[in-house]
Amino acid sequence: MNSCLKELKCGCSPSQISCKSERYWTMYGKSVWYSNRFPDVGNYHMNYSGIFHPEIPKRLMLLYSHKYQTVLDCFGGIGTTAIAAKLNTRNSISLELDPERIKQAKTRLNEIPGFETHHKFVQGDNKTILGTIDGNSCDLVVTSPPYFNILDYSKDALDIGNIDDYDDFMSKFQSVLEETHRVLKPESHCCLVVGDVVTGGFRPFPFDVFSLAKNAKFKPRGSIVIVNGENPNEAALAGFSDDTSQVKSLYDIDPLHELVLIFKKSQYLNW
Repeated sequence: MNSCLKELKCGCSPSQISCKSERYWTMYGKSVWYSNRFPDVGNYHMNYSGIFHPEIPKRLMLLYSHKYQTVLDCFGGIGTTAIAAKLNTRNSISLELDPERIKQAKTRLNEIPGFETHHKFVQGDNKTILGTIDGNSCDLVVTSPPYFNILDYSKDALDIGNIDDYDDFMSKFQSVLEETHRVLKPESHCCLVVGDVVTGGFRPFPFDVFSLAKNAKFKPRGSIVIVNGENPNEAALAGFSDDTSQVKSLYDIDPLHELVLIFKKSQYLNW
């Protein structure tokens, strides 16, 4: 791949962080988002494990990119980021190991009315594919990596979600972040949707990812808490059932949130 997709100019001033107005930033540039306030997307999720709500990449694109710029998703899945890009007049590149998921993603994308944008799906190991993309060529990264091995994404040995050793998993993800930093344009943003890992013992995955990003020379710009559940009281009961075999330990913290970690590729690293 010679480069990320050619961008078209939207007419905004280069000093603007995105095409959106200050009013949009006032509405959505907040540190807490409530998933129950996201628009209803019907059967959009298609019973696919690990998919994130399309409102998340949509908001991040509108906050941190311009129309016709290119958004990269290093863990493309079934195309949630690509679909959000098409609906919001952005180009996209999605990297995905599983060819069946790419097939699903293309089918879903083709169901959306066409706009003057371009969307690529590249099959293979994401670190290897990232190595074929020109440096300083992508405008925004929006991705949600595997939360260690808590979901069975595939049986492929190259899938980092199949690694059972946490340190080995984090080492592989570090390599992906380093390549992501290389392909991102200077002063552009990288948004990582992550959550705590509680299977097999608690691991503060977001905090560990923060350290990896620091090692990859990213500059932190903020974080957003995504609160899942209808409201705090109802969400608090989500882990309980009349069937005691299905009840989580009373003394385990139930993760009812995810985090969006926001970084910038900047020459000025003031930690």
